[in-house]
Amino acid sequence: MGSDYLARAYRKIHVQLSATFQWAIGDKAVWKALRADGSWEERVVIEVVNYTPYEHLAIKIFHKATADKPQEESFLHFNLVSRENSTELTIKQGDFSSIPSGEKSYHSCQQGWEYILPKLIETCS
Repeated sequence: MGSDYLARAYRKIHVQLSATFQWAIGDKAVWKALRADGSWEERVVIEVVNYTPYEHLAIKIFHKATADKPQEESFLHFNLVSRENSTELTIKQGDFSSIPSGEKSYHSCQQGWEYILPKLIETCS
């Protein structure tokens, strides 16, 4: 899972988001959403906390504060396991029980994954 492959896959999935970063522990990136007027709005800051090529990527997500909630942090893990003639990708996000507005954040993330997963499956197939 090289950085070029992940970057290409990500761009196919999120054509209206911009993210540029390296894969070194401690590196940070800002994900920005393209507004209808052509300007960019900062949405999420991430930090790489673990990267083992072809095995594991863990990032800390700094969720932007809103009028309804303060800035919160969560973790996202991507794990790859070689199987006969294939590779299994497991994605885990959470623990939402440790976030003050965890239930709302969980539902928001779930909506995001419902949008992303079909595109991720198509990209990886």
